[in-house]
Amino acid sequence: MSDYDPRTYGRHWSQYYDDVFKEIEDSTIELLASYAGPSARALELAVGSGRIAIPLTGKGVVVSGIDISQEMVALMRDKPGGGVIPVSMGDFADVDVEGTFHLIYLAHACQIREWLAAEAVPVTHLHAHFGTNPAEIALLIHL
Repeated sequence: MSDYDPRTYGRHWSQYYDDVFKEIEDSTIELLASYAGPSARALELAVGSGRIAIPLTGKGVVVSGIDISQEMVALMRDKPGGGVIPVSMGDFADVDVEGTFHLIYLAHACQIREWLAAEAVPVTHLHAHFGTNPAEIALLIHL
């Protein structure tokens, strides 16, 4: 597939994504919620279908997202609770967001990990959005 990249990911995967990547265990959501800090605010990079953002919102965390794929965000919007999560559309390497967050996370699939490594994706512009102690609040997880 010569047109397979971050911008076409959703077009290729949206019809299968939730079947392949199942729900997240509640213990994982609890762990993420514990990192959201006293503000209980989190930013998910590549929020996609909301498989993490929606249950995290259910734990009282105010989640915002960034995503490049309209198709993937449409999956989230169709789910209960998915309509309340604000999403900034674009590549998280350069799109900006409003506010500060005690938790900024990326729950990445293999394709995103490959793009990050291949392109040395800079996310330093997000440092301004960290809460009080960025050393304790950034997680890069593979779920």
